[in-house]
Amino acid sequence: MKKCNLLIFLLLGMTMQLMAQQATITGRVIHAENSNPLPAAHVSLQGTAADGQVYVRQTVSSSGGNFEFADIPYGTVVIECSYVGFEPLRVEMMVNRQNVWVDMALKSRPAALGEVVVTSLRKRKPLRESVLPFAVVQSGEIEALPYPTLSEMMTAQPGINLVRDGIWATSLNIRGLGENRIIAMIDGNRLETATDLAAALSLIDPADVERVEVIKGAASALYGSGSLGGVVNIITRKAGYADAFTLKGNMISGWNSVNAMHTGRLRLEAGSRKWRASLSGNLRGADDTQTPLGELPNSQFHDRSLVADAGVMLTDKLELSAGLQHLYAGDVGVPGGLAFPATAEATYKRAIRDLFYLELTGTPGKVLENWSVKAFSQDILRDVMVHPNSPPVVTPASITTPLYFTPYGLHRTRGISFQSEWNPGGNHSLVAGADLWSRHLFTDRTKYIQIEKLDGEGEVTAVNQMEKGEVPIPESRFTSAGVFFHDEISLRDQRFRLQLGGRFDGIFISNEEARDPLFLVMNGTLNETPPNQRITFPEGKE
Repeated sequence: MKKCNLLIFLLLGMTMQLMAQQATITGRVIHAENSNPLPAAHVSLQGTAADGQVYVRQTVSSSGGNFEFADIPYGTVVIECSYVGFEPLRVEMMVNRQNVWVDMALKSRPAALGEVVVTSLRKRKPLRESVLPFAVVQSGEIEALPYPTLSEMMTAQPGINLVRDGIWATSLNIRGLGENRIIAMIDGNRLETATDLAAALSLIDPADVERVEVIKGAASALYGSGSLGGVVNIITRKAGYADAFTLKGNMISGWNSVNAMHTGRLRLEAGSRKWRASLSGNLRGADDTQTPLGELPNSQFHDRSLVADAGVMLTDKLELSAGLQHLYAGDVGVPGGLAFPATAEATYKRAIRDLFYLELTGTPGKVLENWSVKAFSQDILRDVMVHPNSPPVVTPASITTPLYFTPYGLHRTRGISFQSEWNPGGNHSLVAGADLWSRHLFTDRTKYIQIEKLDGEGEVTAVNQMEKGEVPIPESRFTSAGVFFHDEISLRDQRFRLQLGGRFDGIFISNEEARDPLFLVMNGTLNETPPNQRITFPEGKE
């Protein structure tokens, strides 16, 4: 009996020793063709522990291509290694000793990428030839992403962050700089609007967008003031020319459960050798969004848009094109935002964008490759209602309760530009031109206040309804006129590129006189010269 117990004890001890045996696996990731180390390669190890549980370890190779996995139980493991531009490698091996070495030799696999062409450098050129930091989101990516706004779709790009005042009201932050340091454009036309609420890029329906190009850095030499943080250029879908008459279209509808969002889209395109045209309409509506913490109140939105584009070839080298864009948003909740008190409930009653542009483009020859003249007009209206939900101001004689106020802004932008592209020879590429644009701003705000009069015993004796008119920013104009050039020289078989650019701008600013309060309406009686009225902004020009 004692011999039997001793035998069982020895067998159990040997089993526990085998189960406790662990190994260290070290290795090196190298280039299969020249044995050079590959740093920062991703290496993963998968095995099965003694209790039957599958475990996974991951690491990256060092600057010398080395990696190490410690405390690996004996048994069969699978090691996988991947590196950009190389074929992934998978190795299965038996670990039955304390120290194991493995070489991971990866074979190169050049990535076959389609040519991405950008236009935000004032000239069509491959993205790979740009010396400025660029981010590009193509239409395929836009269609695949389940986001309602363009700003959210761009945040996967390095250096671009989302600014959110709501589900619909979103904008971008590029490398820490916000809207007031970023120029936003639609088909090269400036998008000028207020920056206190993040909604500029929400005024474009993603379904109408072909691609979005972002210059992540200062571009003042090309676009002038306001582009310290970068440039966002949104290029909309356009119909193309065809050898024979073509007509095509599509209709898409969808529904999203997180906020009961319904979408409906219709697009038609037609074209031939001499003309092209497209027309699209979009309709969206959503209720409050459901989050893991519950319903997000006042996050609903409804919008609709209409986009038309047409072009005609006047000659083989001369094209006339025009575009019309309209977006209307209503009942858009703004559950957050620094512009309002934390207790406030803000809603866009209306947000409207109307754009019309006309462009004449010529391609005359080899030296003067391309020229264009463009004129555009864009109006953006923002009509907001805010319920402050703040406590009333109580005095012995009255109780004053702010009911709501209605900020209103109309931004009218008009512009014209000329641009030419030259090829003087000698690996030179020159872009030169001039632009003139002006922004005309109108704002007002009406505050609705209830005033309850009290007697000596605190009883309400009268209830007055007051409307107070204000002008937050006086009627003003901002006009910019500038000339620019951008010269690029290719050196040593295009291995190096020297770029020279410059711009000269003239800025003209003017404003009308503004008074506060602008008017008072007490129980329906208008007073345009109320007591204590003062001039807040004198008329000015510079």
